[in-house]
Amino acid sequence: MDIVSILSKHKRVIIYGAGTVGRTVVEKLTYENPEIDIFAIAVTQKDDNPDRILDISVVCINDLLELKTECIVLIAALGQNQEIIREHLEKLCFKNICCIDNKTYDEWTNNIFYRRYVHPYIKTVKNLCEENNLDLCDKERYVKTALKNQRNQCTVNIPRLVIVLGTKCSLRCKDCNNLMPHFAPQKDLDINIILTSLKIILSKVNIILRCELIGGEPFLSKNLKEAIEFLIAKQNVYQIEITTNGTLLPDSELVSLLQNSKVKVRVSDYGKFVKKTRIIDFCKKNKINHQILETGYWISPGGVEKRGRDREKIEKYYKSCIPGYYCKTLFDGKIFSCARAASLYALGYMKEKDYIDINENLTIDQIREFWIKDFSMACDYCDITIEDKKYVMPAIQL
Repeated sequence: MDIVSILSKHKRVIIYGAGTVGRTVVEKLTYENPEIDIFAIAVTQKDDNPDRILDISVVCINDLLELKTECIVLIAALGQNQEIIREHLEKLCFKNICCIDNKTYDEWTNNIFYRRYVHPYIKTVKNLCEENNLDLCDKERYVKTALKNQRNQCTVNIPRLVIVLGTKCSLRCKDCNNLMPHFAPQKDLDINIILTSLKIILSKVNIILRCELIGGEPFLSKNLKEAIEFLIAKQNVYQIEITTNGTLLPDSELVSLLQNSKVKVRVSDYGKFVKKTRIIDFCKKNKINHQILETGYWISPGGVEKRGRDREKIEKYYKSCIPGYYCKTLFDGKIFSCARAASLYALGYMKEKDYIDINENLTIDQIREFWIKDFSMACDYCDITIEDKKYVMPAIQL
């Protein structure tokens, strides 16, 4: 009997391990087997482990002892670590324990199509269901339908597309991931190119679950109103996100558009440099759907110079980079791996062709292949996912 069948027999599942193996297991089960209830991700000690993986809490195994008879624990570790963890769990009196084997792990790890294309889409569907307060039955039905659609090789379904409106920004952040202070002069991009590109993309794909509008600062862009109007009218766009630093309030002519049920304003955490209360109060007063993106410290992306990493290391960093899964970016008629990649190329720092051109000859196979690629040269110009990453205070100004 395979692992999925074993886990399906239990109401609650604990994944033991928050490292590379644990993350792979959690991704596989979350995206492909949503019927399995992962209650928590367990570790021996919380030190040096993340607080959450894919919105699932990482907790100390000692805090889960009350579940030792009713749950099953899947040990997400390989080699000798499996036996060490099993002995520890047995001492804690956990009754149901199983392990992932090397063959299964290799199969899950090497399935790029699911990891890059199916998984992010299913995750986004689940997130949209939760935001819209769907009950469990409705949620499972949507997820199952989404999984079936995403496996269909004749269509393309995109979880999220970031759309750059321009490079104007109200701040000059030293550690800006998207390199806005490097653009001079700062400007709005050509709205005709933006809308033409979107028309072509939307004519090729079945669905784009989320379109995120960014700048710079989107509330500085003259393109924002026209872009929102265009996307609201498209039935195959489910949600429009506007990500702002919170320094500016929207113009009055935007309010009715922002009140549309498809639109959500996302206010990023820029620490002490921005008082978020003004825009939060504005959204509440005008009944605008909004979300606060609390990030705490930022991770510095480092400089714009090429690092000279080998392909294996670049693949490793791209694989562990969240923007690589959820932030494919439309910039001036091209789709890039992420917004930083778009800026690096536009500024001339990155010479490598790491994008697809948007034109009428673009095929769904080209789109799908770009979404599932496991390599981006932008990772040779970025330190976000390196082992010795640098944490910095948000929005330190130049």
